[in-house]
Amino acid sequence: FEDSSRRVHHRESKMFGRWLKEIKEKIADAGGYAAAFEQNVQVWRQLWRVLERCDVAVTIVDSRSPLMHFPPALLAFVARQLRKPLVVVLNKVDAVAP
Repeated sequence: FEDSSRRVHHRESKMFGRWLKEIKEKIADAGGYAAAFEQNVQVWRQLWRVLERCDVAVTIVDSRSPLMHFPPALLAFVARQLRKPLVVVLNKVDAVAP
């Protein structure tokens, strides 16, 4: 059974909407602030396709506050769901005291 591209698009958009709602609720329940991440499904769709095709994923984070710039959902998706290595590169290391 092969889905048409329209059906796939519809299902992805619907699932993304549910996921986005869950994330916002979890952040609000934890007393967090408004989510500062891309909320356009087209951008995520491109990222999903690239990650599915790659052998190794690389993310670059600011070494001054790496946890703020590192999305845990990306780690979960790449390492646990896709079972691929994820390399974290620290940028601006010269701006951090040793």
